Amino acid sequence: MIIELLEPGVFWSDILLGLVVFICAGLIYKKSTLFFGFFFWLGIATLVGAIYHGFINTPEIFWGEILWSVTMISFGLSSLFLLRFYFKKLSLNLFVFLLAAYSAFIIFIDASFKWGLLLQAISVVTYFVFILKNTKKIAFNKSLLCGLLFLGAISTAVYIQQFKLALGTT
Repeated sequence: MIIELLEPGVFWSDILLGLVVFICAGLIYKKSTLFFGFFFWLGIATLVGAIYHGFINTPEIFWGEILWSVTMISFGLSSLFLLRFYFKKLSLNLFVFLLAAYSAFIIFIDASFKWGLLLQAISVVTYFVFILKNTKKIAFNKSLLCGLLFLGAISTAVYIQQFKLALGTT
């Protein structure tokens, strides 16, 4: 029995990206819970997204809607972990509220990838502002610099893939 992938390019790039992200999460697990949360949930988003793009690829099917919602919520959760770098005083209650509001929006209003990309872009810009404001402290924090390097590489790969999807060139 041969299973044909619906979008093989997206499937394999998501699988590879997910593996890289989980490796990053494993490497930084004990050094930074914020980076671990970012990488872990980004990994969940990419692997669930791989299943969606590889085997279902339509939100009209019940499981397609479920998988796409999980992908988008995981992507949003990774963004919220990154936002906590800048907003250190973001309480757990506010964090959970923001996640619930974003999740409700994705489930009940619009599950388009543009919202996940927008939240991710805001969190990446906020993170870079954090880096610029704290450059003297960061020079001595290897885990933060490691995270910055991985974040840049992974974010770039995700954005390139999504722009290719939007243009229909995958």
